[in-house]
Amino acid sequence: MSESASESRGSRSRLVRWLGIPLAAVLLTLFFVYLGFPYDRMTRYDLRGVDQNQGLQVLVGSASPSVAWLGPGIALRDVVIVPSNNPRIHLDRVELRPAWSFSWFRAVPAVHASIEAPSGDIDATVQLENP
Repeated sequence: MSESASESRGSRSRLVRWLGIPLAAVLLTLFFVYLGFPYDRMTRYDLRGVDQNQGLQVLVGSASPSVAWLGPGIALRDVVIVPSNNPRIHLDRVELRPAWSFSWFRAVPAVHASIEAPSGDIDATVQLENP
């Protein structure tokens, strides 16, 4: 009886070695890629498109990863939006992440935005009809 118990423990430890270690390695790799991703460079590239298409200038102080229980995202701090002929808009923090929405099944991306500004806060979900 003790032989069968030790055999089951041995097969369990082999299973942990063959599945657990590679799974932990993949999860740790994804975690460190997420933390080490060049968010500042990506933000500058994306904001150039906004500048050209919308006719406004967007300045970002810093960009970093944002981790929430609803999913990963990107957090922008000290955002200044400069329209061509209007006063500047200052935002303390803008956090963007994919939204939990059925629109994804229709190939319409949805983004959740949390915005903190001196005049108040905004939480909104935006569906991008023409991505």
